[in-house]
Amino acid sequence: MPYVVAWVLLRAKGKCECCDWKGFEKTKGVYFLEVHHLKPLADGGEDKIDNAAGVCPNCHRELHYGINKDELKKKLYANLDSKESTLCKFCKVRPATTRVEHWDTWGPNPLRSQYISACRECAIKNKQNHLT
Repeated sequence: MPYVVAWVLLRAKGKCECCDWKGFEKTKGVYFLEVHHLKPLADGGEDKIDNAAGVCPNCHRELHYGINKDELKKKLYANLDSKESTLCKFCKVRPATTRVEHWDTWGPNPLRSQYISACRECAIKNKQNHLT
């Protein structure tokens, strides 16, 4: 879906999420990257932002055809995991700059609050009590 591509490329900020190479500049401030599905669509993977990464053309081809593709996949997953911990837990694109109180209405302790990392826009949008 087009929005998946847009979100993934926005999250990547013009840098390959596998090797950190900044893609070539297409237009002022817009860099070329390709979207790679972590679990291929042909193998039942979903077209969602959690199943996609912005990668340079070289990494994209190597992830599909390279002799070292398994090692490269591990590197990509590690990079995505470390990036994930610094991103907003709601939109998963913008950096988390604040913490919001989130009320758990399910599980063994209903109505128990916890704090979740979020960007300011999502904190306001979700009408949560946010702390700076």
